[in-house]
Amino acid sequence: MDLIASVFDSNSKCNKCKNSFNLLSKRRKCVTCGKIFCKKCSTKVSVPGIFTDKRYCKDCHIKETTKTSSKAPPLSKLPPPSPPVSNSSEEVKVGLKISEEEYETNKQSIVNVVNTINQGVKAMPRAASFARSGNQHLQLIPEDPLNHYEILSKLGEGGAGSVYLCKNKVTNENFAVKRIEIKHDQHRELILNEIILTKLSASPYIVNYYESYDHEGYLWLVVELMKASLTDFILGNTGKIPEKIIAYVMRETLLGLKCMHDSFRIHRDIKSDNILISLNGAVKLADFGYAAQLTQEQDVRHTVVGTPSWMAPELVTGSDYGLGVDVWSLGIVAIEMVLGEPPYLEESPMRALYLIATKPSPSVPRNTGWSENLVNFVDLCLMKDPLRRPSCEALLQHPLIVEVSQGDKQFFIDFVTSWANKRRRKAH
Repeated sequence: MDLIASVFDSNSKCNKCKNSFNLLSKRRKCVTCGKIFCKKCSTKVSVPGIFTDKRYCKDCHIKETTKTSSKAPPLSKLPPPSPPVSNSSEEVKVGLKISEEEYETNKQSIVNVVNTINQGVKAMPRAASFARSGNQHLQLIPEDPLNHYEILSKLGEGGAGSVYLCKNKVTNENFAVKRIEIKHDQHRELILNEIILTKLSASPYIVNYYESYDHEGYLWLVVELMKASLTDFILGNTGKIPEKIIAYVMRETLLGLKCMHDSFRIHRDIKSDNILISLNGAVKLADFGYAAQLTQEQDVRHTVVGTPSWMAPELVTGSDYGLGVDVWSLGIVAIEMVLGEPPYLEESPMRALYLIATKPSPSVPRNTGWSENLVNFVDLCLMKDPLRRPSCEALLQHPLIVEVSQGDKQFFIDFVTSWANKRRRKAH
């Protein structure tokens, strides 16, 4: 009640910094001392399970942390690890005290639970641990990259810099090189963050990073060469993109996002420009310029970054957000593939953000030839409440994704190859 009363008290102030609250100020009541503090002077601590997160003032949190660490038992006295849970259906039913019918109804969920118990839940890294790991992966070569690579042509240019097709002078292999002019120290930190998170997120579903050069005010990033961006593919198709192509792209992108999310990394700029495709069926995430690592000390983010049309409501409104912002953006990419462009593309950035925050979620039009599976998949991705939005792991179990077959991959390869050939003929 104290917390609610403070909202209507015009003289209400933070008990530490003494700054006055306005009506929209975030405020937290410390569970230890019972006083009210602003967001800056307080700490939110996640509690495992279904319980509400605990909130402390900075001073009480330090005391609580010290008290907890002093009580930690020596390693020799820690209990032995639990034995693995049996995968036998009979033993699982007995252990969970469920009937045969309940087991069959929830079989996939039960399998996931057993796997989680046996594999263990991956711990979110500490900030210091991530910093050490990042520094180990950050290797800038202080010389001219043109000593090693020959630039063949310019592939594109954007706000982040220019991208070139280049050839390694020794191996004759082709690569893409991103050339970025460093404008200031903060900009440099942003690019170094991109290098670290791309390197740490190595996966078959994420564009391979090879090396980087630091030369005369420019950073050069050497990465895997892909055929085109998903944007090129969408804009280059005058007709309706087949649903099985959309489902295949969604699955491959989900697998890339799952790799990131399993390590508590958010991409924060999922859009068709940053999904690259190849003639061998590869679909990969690229451009980690806005990516972020969640840690135990910072398990949510509140920096507003991204591209307006693809941004999640909680990101737009400046609320705390997590991995779910990438799931929202993926839903927008699906709409982009269905309709040819994302919602609000023609609006000014300010109005687009306003519409995202205040209007109902976009959706795939019903009764227009698209399956209920696709419509439902997009609806789930675009749940306005991030707590109701499913994870990548859950979406990989969606019927739209589960039904993607090896034949669909070949269909994608043939479709993209045909599109690329038409584009090449048109260019000549």
